[in-house]
Amino acid sequence: MLRAGLIVAVAAGAVLAQPPKAPLTSPQVAGWSVPFAPFRITDKLYYVGSADPTAYLIDTGKGLILLDVGYTPFEPEVVKNIRALGFDPRNIKIVLNSHAHLDHAGGLAALKADSGAKLQAMIGDAAILEAGGKGDTDVGDKAGFPPVKVDQVLRDGDTVSLGKVTLTAHLTPGHTPGCTTWTMPVRVDGAMRTATFICSLTVLPGTPMDAARQAEWRRAYAVLDKLPCDLFLASHQSFYEGVKKRAAMTAGAPNPFVDPKGCKTFISTHQAAFEKAAAAANAKG
Repeated sequence: MLRAGLIVAVAAGAVLAQPPKAPLTSPQVAGWSVPFAPFRITDKLYYVGSADPTAYLIDTGKGLILLDVGYTPFEPEVVKNIRALGFDPRNIKIVLNSHAHLDHAGGLAALKADSGAKLQAMIGDAAILEAGGKGDTDVGDKAGFPPVKVDQVLRDGDTVSLGKVTLTAHLTPGHTPGCTTWTMPVRVDGAMRTATFICSLTVLPGTPMDAARQAEWRRAYAVLDKLPCDLFLASHQSFYEGVKKRAAMTAGAPNPFVDPKGCKTFISTHQAAFEKAAAAANAKG
């Protein structure tokens, strides 16, 4: 997500396990690069991102998988978070991406250089990643980042497996052509659940609302409506009230990231807003 006006303010200092540092310099919203103490979400799944744009680390037993990195200036902080959890960043074998925007993909090139990991990305976004954000369908060349080589191009329904972990890539286009929602089985308090990492449902200012784009968005909602979503995660903590849920976890509450109702509400609320915008566009002809 790139729209500054949609960010939910987060009082990071109230929930971090350590005092927050000053925001890192960011080409967009400084608050999105506020360092956030890393923590274990459940099982072999860890949070290593910022106070809003997310990054997730998965320990497969045969190496690490990283989903998203954040802005270019935040990549060293992600590496630091990984080390703080006791992992070696050089053991990252695969890096994945939710979508090709600078607040999620900006640090991918540096992360690949630091770790030697291979990047796997959805076909709709692969060319944008390799062009460093140029040619974005909505923002054009205005939000560039270091180009990054895609080692394997994925398609809807492809799986990524390493060790004992398998993630499934679900194409949920609209926010970007290759916007990817990921799912994976996880164990929470002894029970198997599905962790769902929603890409983004934000319609950026100036997004065309022609028939083709409306069809893309409706495809995304058709997919999301059918996906299980026990452990609700996404590309921004503000999407799933991650800061608040981390505070509840620290206070000893049952795992608050298990939130299927919140997941469905998030999807349905954005779908209603999209249909309203689409109807308005159609009425204008």
